[in-house]
Amino acid sequence: MTDVTVKSLAAEIQTSVDRLVQQFADAGIPKTADDSVTANEKQTLLAHLNREHGSAPDKLTLQRKTRSTLNIPGTGGKSKSVQIEVRKTRTFVKRDPQEAERLAAEEQAQREAEEQAQREAEATAKREAELKAEREAAEKAKRDASEKVKREAAEKDKVSNQQTDEMTKTAQAEKARREMKLPN
Repeated sequence: MTDVTVKSLAAEIQTSVDRLVQQFADAGIPKTADDSVTANEKQTLLAHLNREHGSAPDKLTLQRKTRSTLNIPGTGGKSKSVQIEVRKTRTFVKRDPQEAERLAAEEQAQREAEEQAQREAEATAKREAELKAEREAAEKAKRDASEKVKREAAEKDKVSNQQTDEMTKTAQAEKARREMKLPN
């Protein structure tokens, strides 16, 4: 495919050379009236103009019309027939692919944010559970230690009480024996 100049392209599309040069400049392609234009540059210019002027989104309109007859009982045994016509119109608009991509990107970002928040919440809950378990273990260890000390103290008291009881019993037995030996 041969390259054409800006002048010949302007004549072909029936617009002024100055306007075409300005449109190329707006599209980011610096051109003068005598420069040649490649097919790629034409496509770039066309895409820029479509974005700038906003090609209308494709619309599809469905129109439905339904007719039915309704019999209404009247006075004197006569019934009246009434014809009913219902018209429905529904319009479908084809979305812009860039807008669809943007919406998809927003949804993806929102999902990622929700997942991140959920992971953080789970991590926080796990840390709290670990701290609670550590506190409970420390409290249990304290309780066990205090119970052990109490048990040991109780055992010492019991042993000392047994020893004193034995001493008391032997003393009482000795006293009873002496009293028995002394017959008065």
